Amino acid sequence: MILDEIERKKKYAAYGLCIDETRTQAITQKSTAVTKTAVSEKLKQSFKDELVHLGFRHVEVELREAGGADGVLYHKLVLTRAPGVEFPR
Repeated sequence: MILDEIERKKKYAAYGLCIDETRTQAITQKSTAVTKTAVSEKLKQSFKDELVHLGFRHVEVELREAGGADGVLYHKLVLTRAPGVEFPR
């Protein structure tokens, strides 16, 4: 009976370790950091360059990160001089 309980606790501990190893939070955090560095900055610069190319100078618009979920990072347009104004989706 005691040996059975020891064996059960060993299995329980092993299952706990397996569950801990399947958590994706660390991967998501790293993915978000890489995306911000490798994609977001280039996307922001391309957006600014395109606005200049189109002669869009009368309103300051910028692209900002809008959070993420399940490994996907979202962006939104923001009026730089009107921080409370939201663009429709």
